[in-house]
Amino acid sequence: MHSRRRAFTLIELLVVIAIIAILAAILFPVFAQARDAARKTGCGSNMKQISNAMLMYRSDFDEKPVPGNLGNYTNKYGQTARIWWQGMIMPYVKNARVFACPSASVADGNFWGELAPSPAPADSSYRFESGIGYNWYIPADAPDIGGTDQGYWLVLSDAQITRPSDTITLLETGLAVVGGPCPKIGISYAQWLNETQARNSGWYFGVNRHGGKDGGMNFAYYDGHVKYSPARRTTEAMFNPVQ
Repeated sequence: MHSRRRAFTLIELLVVIAIIAILAAILFPVFAQARDAARKTGCGSNMKQISNAMLMYRSDFDEKPVPGNLGNYTNKYGQTARIWWQGMIMPYVKNARVFACPSASVADGNFWGELAPSPAPADSSYRFESGIGYNWYIPADAPDIGGTDQGYWLVLSDAQITRPSDTITLLETGLAVVGGPCPKIGISYAQWLNETQARNSGWYFGVNRHGGKDGGMNFAYYDGHVKYSPARRTTEAMFNPVQ
């Protein structure tokens, strides 16, 4: 004699669906946090590789920091214009994608001169707009040094950096190649901090890309170490290489 199979009732099916929905509501945020944590770690690792490349550059160039950009350089696409700091340390890094934050929306076209031609060949032949920017701080009373986007680094040496373990070199930006406060062109530290915290995005401003709106970003320092921190925990002195 065959036994009858018992099917799920509608109520039982709804209970199962409700349990699945509850589990999904619990687990999805956990998965999202884990993914964000992994991207934050990946971004920090990329910054560490860039920092090591900057240390090697300084060793090879008489203890001079990498300038923000320099004059004419011809890229692989035959375009001749400014080369930015990424291009000057590319021989030490070898991989263009190291210059990107994994949480940033970056395509091949963001890597001008390396993975794609420059869309502004009269301005820059080599430039990565990839979410990690170089600190371009220059005090308001500093003499002209050839261009504010070259940063103070153009005229400094290792011996002049008073606090190498507390001086920011890299920060997360809204894809801009340089970033942070720059009093020389009117971007005060207070404005930088306010814009960074209020917008959670920006161009030359910082981006609290990890941990949500109230989270923070990765910063690299002159001595080579990398640290995650909310923008509000920085000070203006941390951006000024000689203060």
